[in-house]
Amino acid sequence: MKLYYPAVFSKDESSFSITFPDTPEAITQGDSFENAISMAKECLGLCLDTRIKNKEKIPN
Repeated sequence: MKLYYPAVFSKDESSFSITFPDTPEAITQGDSFENAISMAKECLGLCLDTRIKNKEKIPN
């Protein structure tokens, strides 16, 4: 099963910030758009893994 989570990318002068509305604890940034995508995948994965380990609800 695949789950999809919307990501919000915000650009400032030097980097991209990424947040996930369904997972508020998942916040990261990257120096380039490509780096931001990589960081976003890692961040969301870690947050969801933590929720699973703590037997917390996974947004769907």
